Amino acid sequence: MTTPATDPLDAPTAALAAAVLEVARHLEGTDLPSPRLFALARSGELMKASPSLAALLGADGDGTGAPDDLHLTPIDLEDGSPVSSDPLTALESVQWPDLAAGGAIICDLAPSAWSVREGEAEGSFL
Repeated sequence: MTTPATDPLDAPTAALAAAVLEVARHLEGTDLPSPRLFALARSGELMKASPSLAALLGADGDGTGAPDDLHLTPIDLEDGSPVSSDPLTALESVQWPDLAAGGAIICDLAPSAWSVREGEAEGSFL
């Protein structure tokens, strides 16, 4: 177990790493024919905006009892509408919720899914 003195990650990086790990666990074993997009919302702000969610998670509607200010909650943006198999195209068309402090894109990075954009140097992959 790490302690603040020995933890190699600063607090914001650790919060981001925890959110990415949560997304990875959520999608573990899932086929990804197209990218999956997740908004990352600050948990305290999310609970203030949704008192019923806060109550469900055992926090008060004003955010007390919520995780620390840096904690991020991933929100799966899959709504059943078709998503481009190209990750960059998917990012261009996403509608981020107002509470999004960031985002995550999960996709299959098999070599067959790589593409080189026009104008990019030969040999660089996106």
